[in-house]
Amino acid sequence: MSDPSYVLKLQRAREHLNCFEVECRAWAETEPYGIVDEPDPEPPPEPLHYGCQPRRFRINRESDSPARFSVIVGDCLFNLRAALDHVVLAVARHHTPGMTTPQIKNSAFPVFEDAAKYRKKRKELIGCMPPIAQVCVDTFQPFAPTEPTMARHDHIKHPLWRLHTLNNIDKHRALAVCAGASMRDNCWQVEVVEIGEERRNFNYIPYQVSIRTELKLNAVIFRWAGLPIDPNREVCLKPQLPLDVVFGESEAVPYVPVATLLGHLCDQVGNVAIPALTQFL
Repeated sequence: MSDPSYVLKLQRAREHLNCFEVECRAWAETEPYGIVDEPDPEPPPEPLHYGCQPRRFRINRESDSPARFSVIVGDCLFNLRAALDHVVLAVARHHTPGMTTPQIKNSAFPVFEDAAKYRKKRKELIGCMPPIAQVCVDTFQPFAPTEPTMARHDHIKHPLWRLHTLNNIDKHRALAVCAGASMRDNCWQVEVVEIGEERRNFNYIPYQVSIRTELKLNAVIFRWAGLPIDPNREVCLKPQLPLDVVFGESEAVPYVPVATLLGHLCDQVGNVAIPALTQFL
């Protein structure tokens, strides 16, 4: 007996994720981006210590991420979203064997951020499931919180809202994915490579780190100042960019690493949502 369709959809989504990770690593190994450490032609926002040399890290070479990446991402999202719809229909058919054609057509896993809209569509989408299973689906809705202590738009962080929204975008246009660097505290992270004796000849301090800047030619991602021990020597660092592929600024999850999010969505669908509903089969 073959696996049910929702299992096959989930497996296919994970295959796309694995494919994406493999191709991203291969692309990163081509070193598509280069960074130059150079004197900063713009004055720093605040006066520096006497003798400091203001410098910057600027992208001086770029290669666009392959357009194929967005297609693989879209295929992964589609199969994850479909897996949710398939498991809802499986539970509905188990509980209501004589489902009509319209009931089968309208059966789907609802994802709503608005409670009022959800109430209007709930019966149409999951009415053929047992009541206890319907309540289970209720718990997965990313409604905007009503408590005054919570943010009004926390639903945008909900994994199923992200899955649903990105999948809908991909139905109409290619998702924007681009190169990015590792981030911490909303700032790009730049690794500095030790360069022997030269590194020990000065101290350095960052004074401006670009926040949420796409990696494009001539983009300045890091400004810093070096205080040389020997003022006759120019300070310099050798920066390296931990390359990643992130969603573009135009998407619902700007600058979020793609592989990380897809992995999280696979876990949420495969390890949380589907097992919660298959108990009713």
